[in-house]
Amino acid sequence: MVLTASLDRPLTYDDLVTLPDDGTRCEPIGGEIYALPSPNPFHQLASGILFSLLRDFALVRQLGLVFAAPSMSDSIPATSSSRTSSFSVERNVV
Repeated sequence: MVLTASLDRPLTYDDLVTLPDDGTRCEPIGGEIYALPSPNPFHQLASGILFSLLRDFALVRQLGLVFAAPSMSDSIPATSSSRTSSFSVERNVV
């Protein structure tokens, strides 16, 4: 589902954060805001297995911590079309 608005410009992350928080997961893609479906059980299983493998790899090599969820931050530029990876390794996190 695409959420539309009558604006003279592409929608941005700033537009996304002004939407009411009704529990719908949304993401700006190409100037439009898309409502995202919830992950299915197979996705959750695959995600969990991949997280475990990456976490063990990072722990054994003392590379840092692995987080299994996307990380949103106020430091993301409003015009950014990129998104934080679902799996990221943070070095030297205590």
